[in-house]
Amino acid sequence: MVGSGLLSLEAFTRLIDGSPWLKTIELSNYGEVFLNPDLLPMLRYAHERGVELRVENGANLNYASPDVLEGLVKYGVRAILCSIDGATQETYAQYRVRGKLDTVLSNISAINEHKRNYRSVVPELTWQFVAFGHNEHEIPAARALAAELGMNFVVKLSWDPDFSPITDEVSLRSAAGAASRREFKEERGVDYMESICHHLWDAPQINWDGKVLGCCRNFWGDFGPDNAFRDGRPATREVVAARLVGAEVQARGRRSTGEPPIRSARCFAW
Repeated sequence: MVGSGLLSLEAFTRLIDGSPWLKTIELSNYGEVFLNPDLLPMLRYAHERGVELRVENGANLNYASPDVLEGLVKYGVRAILCSIDGATQETYAQYRVRGKLDTVLSNISAINEHKRNYRSVVPELTWQFVAFGHNEHEIPAARALAAELGMNFVVKLSWDPDFSPITDEVSLRSAAGAASRREFKEERGVDYMESICHHLWDAPQINWDGKVLGCCRNFWGDFGPDNAFRDGRPATREVVAARLVGAEVQARGRRSTGEPPIRSARCFAW
């Protein structure tokens, strides 16, 4: 995400109306999707237009109204990844500062209750646990609680091994496949976050204000000059594709003479 702000309902509906080829939209990125006051009408509008919504970049679920919790099920949101880095309040709040674990778990239970009432299997819920030294001992308890709540469970490696460093590397390797992102790259030959580079072609990111970002990691600049929402112009496949042609050329090692580096060139995963 570049800058700070909220996606407006008007921009969201324009995106859908102007892009009949859209089948799926990922709503989350940096920030918290449930803080958007227009979220419920967005869910409804996408459902009416046959566009699937997902929240898989992560949400902390500390703030969600009862109507929105029901709307997630009623309007068929496909999947939600919940960022929950602890099984007790004391541990959870060390990273999710001011977050309330009881509130999060209550909101998940409410979603599950609506799924039963609507006889729906969606949204599919995933508990993502970012492992640190201060919470690694709670991975088994969190995994068990996720199972009770009917959630998938994944352990994610921290971006900074020096922040609350891991002490039990053996257990973390068993839970996450590696003890650190550095170890992951050394063993597999690719960056831990390499998969997001494919967003450039498979799922190009659009900023809250219409800037074309390419991937979910980009928070330093857009692919300009086109804007998906500017001047009432609806987003089209060409708006996104035109900004990514240079990315494909460079990714294949055929950088054009005089072409400035693309935004992704600044990224550690590129």
